[in-house]
Amino acid sequence: MAKDLLFEIGTEEIPASEMTAALPQLVENAVSKLKETRLTYEDIRTMGTPRRTVLYVKGLSEEQESFAEEVRGPAGRIAFAEDGNPTPAAIGFARSQGVKAEDLILKETTQGEYVFAVKRATPKKADEILPGLLKDLVLSIDYPKAMRWGDRDLKFARPIRWLLCLYGTKTLKIELDGVLSAKKTFGHRTDDDKPVEVKKASDYLDELGKHNVVVDQEKRRELIIKEIKEAAKSVAGEPVINPAVLEEVVYLVEAPHAVAGAFEQEYLDLPRCVTVTAMESHQRYFPVENTKAELMPYFIVVHNGSKAHDDLIRTGHERVLRARLADALFFFREDRKKRLEDSTEALKGVLFQERLGSVYDKVLRMEALTETICNELGLKEDVKSNAKRAAILAKSDLVTDMVREFPALQGAMGGEYAALDGEDIAVVSAITEHYKPRSYEDGTPQSETGMVLSIADKLDTLVGLFGINMIPTGSQDPYALRRQAQGIVSIIIDNRLPVKMKTLVSKAIDQYMGQGCKLRETGEIHKDVDLFIAQRVKFHIQKEKVRYDIADAVLTEEMDDLVAVNEKAIELNKVLGSKAMEDLLTGFERCNNLSRNAASDMIEPVYFEADIESKLYEELIAADDALDKTLAAHDIAASVKTLASLRPTIDTFFDDVLVMDKNEAKRTNRLALLKRAVNVFNRLADFSKVVREGER
Repeated sequence: MAKDLLFEIGTEEIPASEMTAALPQLVENAVSKLKETRLTYEDIRTMGTPRRTVLYVKGLSEEQESFAEEVRGPAGRIAFAEDGNPTPAAIGFARSQGVKAEDLILKETTQGEYVFAVKRATPKKADEILPGLLKDLVLSIDYPKAMRWGDRDLKFARPIRWLLCLYGTKTLKIELDGVLSAKKTFGHRTDDDKPVEVKKASDYLDELGKHNVVVDQEKRRELIIKEIKEAAKSVAGEPVINPAVLEEVVYLVEAPHAVAGAFEQEYLDLPRCVTVTAMESHQRYFPVENTKAELMPYFIVVHNGSKAHDDLIRTGHERVLRARLADALFFFREDRKKRLEDSTEALKGVLFQERLGSVYDKVLRMEALTETICNELGLKEDVKSNAKRAAILAKSDLVTDMVREFPALQGAMGGEYAALDGEDIAVVSAITEHYKPRSYEDGTPQSETGMVLSIADKLDTLVGLFGINMIPTGSQDPYALRRQAQGIVSIIIDNRLPVKMKTLVSKAIDQYMGQGCKLRETGEIHKDVDLFIAQRVKFHIQKEKVRYDIADAVLTEEMDDLVAVNEKAIELNKVLGSKAMEDLLTGFERCNNLSRNAASDMIEPVYFEADIESKLYEELIAADDALDKTLAAHDIAASVKTLASLRPTIDTFFDDVLVMDKNEAKRTNRLALLKRAVNVFNRLADFSKVVREGER
């Protein structure tokens, strides 16, 4: 009979970021381990609070599934003598597999008759397997900041204080770092932190609920949202719920309760981004808006205490936020004593990278790059002028008091100050947006100037660091170059910007050289940057549900026009399985198989012997000309049709012509003809990368 399994690891408070990293790992590893040990179940999930990490498996089988494996041995004619007795070969094979020779069976295979050893494993009971399995699961959790605590040996996010492990009503014995599992857990800290006995796994959630702990993070999230809305309603407002803040708060509390606090009206004179950041980033508060989406002088705090202490908690948090906002108002007023552009000169004293100069040097390179990008895009002079102006001002907020105090506001404060200085709205937008996208989930800049400046900023960083050989390896990426490159790719592809990557990379290299920076050989920089960008393009393409082999096929060409490459992959993916695509792939494969023996694609028509050779040659020339037009028009369907039309002639060629003729001149010429055919196909994509149905 199946039973529920409960495994709770009780710890000191684990940071929210560590919990969000651990829970997906735990469930994934548990699924893998249970499958490996042949234990079946109805459902599996993980839950967590700051003090407990929980694995709950519903309907876990009491023993392993039966297991039988057939291992092939020697051929039947070798395994048994004419009298039917096993030969030494069969006896030795049986011994190696742990079975008796007389238990070997004969089976017919596609290669003939062979003997097989049938190995059966005796199913073990679940409660024999689970203690070791669960211990392995704990050790498999890879916390970002795991460490050893005191004189203990186990590396974990925080010290382990208790273990609860129940299989139905039975306590499974597990020991970790000197802590032995028992039939008890602990409630909320405000509940006197007394042991709570759990008699069976299915009682666990209800039992802890009685002791003021909401273990299920999804229920906790729902409760937090409800509490926040009710608290905001108490001050006639609506909460601003940042998903990232909400996610963190979910793992900061076990029994959430929301309280509304207030602050002085004067702090609403600060830019909205400042007020919101002071609340969210430092204190994990939720701002409150009115019906016009204007901030109100209130905030919501979610605490882990008792409602009886609401007034005390509210007063304490109001005092903390008031101090933060007072500091912010002081910094804002100090910054406004001068214009944003007056801070640009101070960037000469801010190091970008010791071998690549100051941030001021970077600003000058960005200005030149924005001009090149604008020229590539054919933008008007006023757009170019605004983009260059934005480049000069983009990093000036780094030396303002506000950004020194609130680093997350870089870009946002630059935009605010530029607007207050009366800069053009296009300049303001570019400064505000140029760090976007800040993550894979973030959107790209919306303004033309913002797109241009963002590409210039990211490309300058990418080329500079590649130029001094600071290329990301493994998980090491201190300058977030993968994110920077992904941002460039997303901006260009999502907005269909017709820029040539090689032109931009060359310009970026020239700017560094012009400032006297010592970089690696230019060709090597181009090669490494191209490959790095290609990897990011592949990631982008596969987000469009394009098959991996199609992505590989289009990425083998020079990575210059990213928009064209992306569209080509999507269109080729659409026609997979069509007759045209099958004809194309068949024609390509027949040519490609032999063309590997060709030294070149230099063809001498004088050596043509059969009419079909001349016909294929003429059709390849015509296809080449047709591709000039269809590829220029980005008409992938027409390009596929053109190449597919070559198949009948290619088939006839192979039927009528002996490619590997004894005559060297004829053989060389025919191989060159096939090589030319492959080169024509490769103009669209490298179809040798495409895996056909049946080969996958």
